[in-house]
Amino acid sequence: MASTCEFVVRSYLDAAEQENGLRGWSQRYTQLAGGKFQGSTTILDFGGVLVGEERLNLAVAQTTAPPVGKIALIVPAADAKHCLINGARHAPVGFIHQGGNEINLVTEGTERSYYIVVDEKAVPAYDRASMGPIASVADQANGVELRRWLSSILASAPDATRQAPGEMEKVLPGMILDKLSELVHLVAPGHSTAKLRSSYAYSVFLRAQRRLDADVDGTMTVAGLAAELGIPDHVLRDAFVQSTGISTAVWLRQRRLDRARRALTRATDSPKSVAQIAMENGFFHLGRFAAYYAQTFHETPLETIRSALM
Repeated sequence: MASTCEFVVRSYLDAAEQENGLRGWSQRYTQLAGGKFQGSTTILDFGGVLVGEERLNLAVAQTTAPPVGKIALIVPAADAKHCLINGARHAPVGFIHQGGNEINLVTEGTERSYYIVVDEKAVPAYDRASMGPIASVADQANGVELRRWLSSILASAPDATRQAPGEMEKVLPGMILDKLSELVHLVAPGHSTAKLRSSYAYSVFLRAQRRLDADVDGTMTVAGLAAELGIPDHVLRDAFVQSTGISTAVWLRQRRLDRARRALTRATDSPKSVAQIAMENGFFHLGRFAAYYAQTFHETPLETIRSALM
């Protein structure tokens, strides 16, 4: 067990920035709702055992995977807060996510979650085959007690590490591993388990997303995407609505806006004009691009560039 611990709090003003907030995770965040983004991560890291909290103030699409060799327990900070996980609505007390396995998650506004990340080998009860990439512990644990416990750990960490250096790491990592082992038993064979399975709609969405990831020009249309997948437009639209909560057309637009924003925040690395960046991401009507951009990010493209240069 690690002999020291690290406590870090970070704030973010951009979803693309926050996607790098969880160390070692493979993530991509795309802002879906309009508004000024504000998010944060709080991390208490003991080395092989980590406790954290993540906050988001807007709806965000997340493609996320914990580090290989780790398992993560994700615990929403409020009861019955629905989110889309792999295209299906869930309101779990928590779910266990296997390292190296990617999932897609869409939040529905303000989101706050606690998480525990540990080395897989530190939890002997964990069985990769029976658990699967992601398993829900909904209705199997006292969610309120669990959230309060994790909240109290993070709230007390600054004072505890300052007033009694070295004491937290003597006891707390073992307690955290015990709690996670207890939850793993609740979804082990012989107990009622709720694995998060995918649907036909989600399989269509995944095929579409893989094709979009290969679209380096960012100019794919709804009709073009449907044709490449060999399905009617309305089937594609229904798959996106079920899997993400928004239509294919809006999803494509938000992806292009996200790509444009990432390019604008890198203005110091590549001195391109706003018009050039807009057109490189499939926006050929500059007035419409500026309107969509301001509607989503609540600032103009030029304001984004100025902030990046400060």
